Amino acid sequence: CDNKGATITICRTVDGFVFGGTNTQSWASNNSWVNASDTFIFSLINPFNDGARKLKVKNPARAVYNSASFGPTFGGGGQIMIDPFDLYIDSTMKKGHTNVGNAYSTYRGGWRSDEAQRSLAGSLNNWSLNEVELFILQ
Repeated sequence: CDNKGATITICRTVDGFVFGGTNTQSWASNNSWVNASDTFIFSLINPFNDGARKLKVKNPARAVYNSASFGPTFGGGGQIMIDPFDLYIDSTMKKGHTNVGNAYSTYRGGWRSDEAQRSLAGSLNNWSLNEVELFILQ
């Protein structure tokens, strides 16, 4: 999906949770952060049955991470291994992790809290994806 423009990623877990994110910039396989103040991640069906939630970016300098080795990746801290991504999909598009609250707002709990980690997919990283769709926005 490199150099295709703005996109929206929608994921569905095997447990039926639906979430994703928008990238208002083009994806690139250059291992770099994208500074974007108008991106967001979202939850449509979540483990808390809270209804749809939009999580706004609070650190635009770390809104999106481009990597040739990852799937769609949103938010994160300055040290990737210490401050994991807010939403990460691995290159197989079958699993990932959620640690909402670093670069994006939370709607449950604070950053690194159990509630924030479970808010999109039911757990920090013990989930599998049934489907991932990436749409180009025009």
